[in-house]
Formats: sequence, structure tokens, C-alpha cells
Amino acid sequence: ALNGNYQRMKLDIGIGREEAFPSTLPEKIPLLGRLYKASESAYNGAALRFRADLADLYIDVAKRQGIDITNKVEAQSIGKLVNSKTGRGSIGKLEAVGKQVNALFFSIKYLKSNFDVLTAHFFDKTVSSFAKKQAATDLMKIIASTSAILWTANQLWPDSVETDPRSSDFGKIKIGNTRFDVTAGRAGLTTLAMRLMPTTHNGEWGFYTKSSTTGKVNQLNSGKFGALDVMDVINNFWQGKLAPLPALLRDVYRGEDFASEKIKLPKALLDLVTPISIQNLEELLNNKDAAPVLISYILDAMGIGATTYSNKK
Repeated sequence: ALNGNYQRMKLDIGIGREEAFPSTLPEKIPLLGRLYKASESAYNGAALRFRADLADLYIDVAKRQGIDITNKVEAQSIGKLVNSKTGRGSIGKLEAVGKQVNALFFSIKYLKSNFDVLTAHFFDKTVSSFAKKQAATDLMKIIASTSAILWTANQLWPDSVETDPRSSDFGKIKIGNTRFDVTAGRAGLTTLAMRLMPTTHNGEWGFYTKSSTTGKVNQLNSGKFGALDVMDVINNFWQGKLAPLPALLRDVYRGEDFASEKIKLPKALLDLVTPISIQNLEELLNNKDAAPVLISYILDAMGIGATTYSNKK
């Protein structure tokens, strides 16, 4: 920071809150508000420190390869690489209204960062070849390590891993009715991309989805009554990214939540102020076929998302 590298890189280490804590309102809750504020401080501090340490690592790599880090393009390219790998993807001109966008869509910068990681900044013409090479190398490491984890899990618990990327269970380890996401949410973008690409099923080309509850492969744009089309897939994806309050309004207007269960307004309002980890614990306790509660909760607290819902008969 003192030699100006971070500023030149436009590294996102300024004063500000992470997207996971979009509001200060919970701080006003007696007692629990102090826990919320402490949690936010720890999260923000860790994120900023991780971002700075990762920047130092790439600066050292660049120097060893003879890259001039005082060059504006090279510096900002490394900055974009670091920001995206630590959940702060650039949303371009929307940065000016970033808070408002985050109020509508939950953690939009994090979503963009996952897109950047999965595409290795290939579509960003402002990123230097050095940074793109590093991004591509990192993507290969992510794919290899994630594949190794999923392969190992499938050996320990046969059929616990979904290999069809058109299913929302792709990239997750399924134990009972509990899904553990080991991809930090990136598998969702992969599934969306595969659903929007023509693939084959039973020798027939088309757009397909695979249900995570029935295991059935369904064709999009089939023309059958009630069948989904490609635009429904896109619409459902963005609806799933809504922030808590807009999501509640969506459920109230539809009369059911995103899991197609009838909306109960008192519980829905309570969920708005209930931490996601507590909601996940409730799901585990209420589902007799869920994975072991203690292990699931520990993994969830460590950042490996655990979601529990039953299969359809």
C-alpha cells in the first residue's frame, strides 16, 4: 500500500462493507446486534487481508516474469484478477449504483466474480495477457481440485455426486437430502450455461434441464402445456439471485416460495432477520433424511453451503 501498488491496481481494499452484509439495521437488535457487528468486522477484515496477500503473491509472480507492475494496464489487470478471485467482480458502469443493485440482487459483485473466474477474464479486453494466463492457470487448478474432491466423495458414497451439468445438483455432494456445494457457488453458472446450450438426450438435440428432485431430464421449448422454455430458465436464475426483501415480495405475489411451498407470511418475515446458517440448521432438523446435523452445520459454518430439501415421489 505504501509504495502505491494497491492504488495503481485499483485493489478493492478501501473502507466499505462486503456484500454479505448489505445493511447495518441488524446492529440495532439488542445483544444480537453486537454479534452481527462482530461477525461483520471479522468477515471484512479477513476479506481485506486475503485480498492484499493475494495481490502480493501476484506482484511477486509478475516481477519474476519481468512484468512492469508500474504499467497502468498490467497493474489494473492484476487488480481485476485479485478482486474477482476474492468475490469483488467489476460490474462496470453499475458501480455508481452498486448499493442499489445489491439491494435488488444479493451479492451481484460476487456473482460477477464467479463469472470472471470461470471465463478466466477471456471476454475482458482491458485485461493483459499476463493476467489472463494467470487466470487460466488458476481455473485449471480449481477444476482439477474440485474434480478430485467430487471423485473422492463418489468413491466413499456411491452416487452422491451428480455428473450431469444440466442438473442443479452438479458440483455438489449429496448425502441423504442434503447437498454440499464445494464450488463456492460457481456450479450454478455452469449449470445455467449448459441449459442454454444445445445438448443431446436419447440421440435428440435440444435444450434440456435435469431435475434435482426427480432425476428426470426435461426438454425445454417442447411446446407441451406447462413445459418450461429457455427464457423461463433465465428468469428463474435471476429470480433465485434476488435479495431477501425482493425475494419475499416475489413469493407473496406468487403465493408460494421458490421451493413451490405455500408462503406463510409470519415465517417469511421472521426469515428476513434470521441468519441463513440458522435457517439451514432448521432445515436439517426438520428433514429426517438429511445428512448428519453436526457435520453439516460445521461445514456450512466453514463456507461449504449446505441445502436440504426432499426428493419428489
